[in-house]
Amino acid sequence: MCFVGWSKKRAESIQGDESIQGEYTKRAQEKREMDFHELEEIRLDAYESLRIYKERTKAFHDKRIVPKVFKAGDDVLLYNSRLKLFPGKLKSRWSGPFKVKEVLPYGDITLVNQNGVEFMVTVTG
Repeated sequence: MCFVGWSKKRAESIQGDESIQGEYTKRAQEKREMDFHELEEIRLDAYESLRIYKERTKAFHDKRIVPKVFKAGDDVLLYNSRLKLFPGKLKSRWSGPFKVKEVLPYGDITLVNQNGVEFMVTVTG
């Protein structure tokens, strides 16, 4: 009988624990949701700041670009941007001279070297 009384008290305390745990779980869930919303706001603010930074940087860069206009008969040098430093550190990245034979739309130019060999390049920037 004593055992029954003890189990009844234990059952009541477990019920009390469950209600406390339920309340604790509910508060913890609410806090996680608030933290998640705050994190989402911080992420959106960072995204917006990055977008503004990129726009300003692009505007600054575009303002400094000077368009190059080539005409048939111009003498030009060709810049090799893929030449690495080690295979000849002091080797010039410029080759030429070449003559502009024809200027095509969208930055394509036909060049002729001193031997008369024609090739096409695309001018960017």
